[in-house]
Amino acid sequence: MRRVGAWIGGRQGKTLATKKGRLVGLTVRTYVIATLLVCALLWTLGDRWWPASVFLFGPRWVTLLPVLVLLPLAVRARRGLLTLLLVVVLMIGPVLGFRTGWRSWLGRGDQPEDLRVITFNAEGGENISAPQFARLLAFNPDVVAFQECNPGIARLVTNTSGWFFENSGGSLCLLSRHPIASVVQQERDALRRVGGSGWVIGYTLQLPQGILRITNLHLDTPRSGFEYIRRGRVALGARALDSNAELRDLEARRARRWVDDDYGSHIILGDFNTPVESVIYQRHWGGLENAFSSAGMGFGSTRFNGWIRVRIDHILMRGEWRSVRAFVGPDLGSDHRPMIADLRRRD
Repeated sequence: MRRVGAWIGGRQGKTLATKKGRLVGLTVRTYVIATLLVCALLWTLGDRWWPASVFLFGPRWVTLLPVLVLLPLAVRARRGLLTLLLVVVLMIGPVLGFRTGWRSWLGRGDQPEDLRVITFNAEGGENISAPQFARLLAFNPDVVAFQECNPGIARLVTNTSGWFFENSGGSLCLLSRHPIASVVQQERDALRRVGGSGWVIGYTLQLPQGILRITNLHLDTPRSGFEYIRRGRVALGARALDSNAELRDLEARRARRWVDDDYGSHIILGDFNTPVESVIYQRHWGGLENAFSSAGMGFGSTRFNGWIRVRIDHILMRGEWRSVRAFVGPDLGSDHRPMIADLRRRD
């Protein structure tokens, strides 16, 4: 009788373990489907449908929280572990935006003609101390494009020698080791009439190898819509996000036309207020090389807001320039981090 009871107990235990294993496998498969839906939501509806826009700019890392529960269950049940690990890779890459920086691995080392450029939303510069500014210049850039360049930055520059500084473009300014030959600002009156606040300025720099065309821009932010939603006014926030997406699409289209008016090589730096997964970004900037997307390693977050990290500051290029290295700089007193890239002329 004891043997029969043990045999029955063993069968019941195996049956229970099998059911648990199947449940774990089903849960993992459900997570796979949810992951694919999240990818589709992010890459096709971001800045097109307000819930997708909230996710686009929000803390995407929450999508990995189920892994904390599923991983130990999958290990114990020996079910779905490989599938779960593949899903994690998918989450870290297309959803969270991790980059391997493979192009920087193939670099041939620094070359004298390499160009180091920085884009940095300085948040007015009032919270940036002289040592922090010196730390920025310690990266030895050739060009620094500032957004929200208020008098604080100008005061810091006056104490720095060996630079050319242009600050005639409202909230945009440029710091360059090379002479600034010309400055042209995009007309803003038509944009202001529809509520736009974007700035776009073009510069021509005189390098030893020839001229360099640069555009510095700061496009509109969807912040107000998110603030309404955060306060519980969801309907108002949804309307604000939808109307803001139309405005930001208009600004991006005008900025891209501005860049395309110059048929030569071009470097575009700035606060786009748009992640690379956004429909707006893909529509207007997707055809240009993004320095961090090509040669950066990590997530590349440049805007920090509590638990939220998002990459909205970009360095783009067209023509003879390519990126060989890109990385995010340290905290320098702004709510943005500087994006830094080493560019090299194509062979």
